[in-house]
Amino acid sequence: LIDEQIDTGKILLQEKLTIQPEWTTGELHDALLPIGAQLVVDTAIGLAESSLSSRIQNNAEATHAPKLTKENTRLDLKLSPTALIRLIKGLNPFPAAYYGEFKFLEASLCDEQNPSVDPMLRVKNGRLFLDYVLGSIEINRIKPAGKRSMSSSDYINGLNNSEILLK
Repeated sequence: LIDEQIDTGKILLQEKLTIQPEWTTGELHDALLPIGAQLVVDTAIGLAESSLSSRIQNNAEATHAPKLTKENTRLDLKLSPTALIRLIKGLNPFPAAYYGEFKFLEASLCDEQNPSVDPMLRVKNGRLFLDYVLGSIEINRIKPAGKRSMSSSDYINGLNNSEILLK
């Protein structure tokens, strides 16, 4: 039920969903869509039949999601490789995590570690890596400024250099 603040009203119905660690925000959206649609139908029926009872949300379990800005969607290179990948997944497909002139859409942990004081994209054995001071992550999908998103292999095919310094 709606009250004077956003997302603080009483709960009529809810479902639980286990979020898979490999999901992006887009994949989570797609998993929630049919669940949410069914909840809307069930809620409308329950309200019409007066068969629902509301309960108060537990504010201690609530988390605040900040408004997405240019500052908090930029890759924070003080984060661990695992946290960087979570940020990339959490901002995919929109607005996408970025650094310099690139948006990073898919990434994964890798054994290939080449820490670099200056962040750079590096190609090795047909794979694309983001190297930074805390380690390396493998980039699987990227969107250069002014271009479409592409797989890392497509991006590599268009490169002249095997290293690109990020600014």
